[in-house]
Amino acid sequence: MPVVTIVLLLFWVVMAYRAFARGDLFLAGVFALGGVVLTVHRYRAYRAAMERTEQTVLDPRELWFAQTDVTKSSGNNPSLGPSDWIETTPINASVPEERRPRGLPPLDATEDQIYQIADRGSRLRESMRRTDQLSGDGVYCPICHIANTQLSLLRKPCPRCGRELLLFDWT
Repeated sequence: MPVVTIVLLLFWVVMAYRAFARGDLFLAGVFALGGVVLTVHRYRAYRAAMERTEQTVLDPRELWFAQTDVTKSSGNNPSLGPSDWIETTPINASVPEERRPRGLPPLDATEDQIYQIADRGSRLRESMRRTDQLSGDGVYCPICHIANTQLSLLRKPCPRCGRELLLFDWT
């Protein structure tokens, strides 16, 4: 039981005792009954909140990815210049098919399917980005598996395949 609930219960007991000591049995009963009801209500709300915050194991298939590639190591973007490109790795290559999260293409997907899935994730992130300017964003091509730190290249043609570059999260 939280400390605040115990303190409030003691408050109601003291108030009921003081009313009883003055001879006001009605007010003492109101304080006692009200204190019990409010304490029980507060305790039930506390228990319900504790049950909601229990940790649960998340099934990886319930995750949703907004990009299809990652870099081999995080934090390598500050060393890249505006014209530097870094190789990326498809996320789905490291996840078994039966545990594959939503938002990732199957291993046997065509380039068009991969690009369509990556484009959908990028558009979702772009719509959220309008209200939350993220400093760790860059661009990537999910077909050529390359990334760049220059957000100004977003939706410009990929230097290798010509498809539009998509939003890439370096974090």
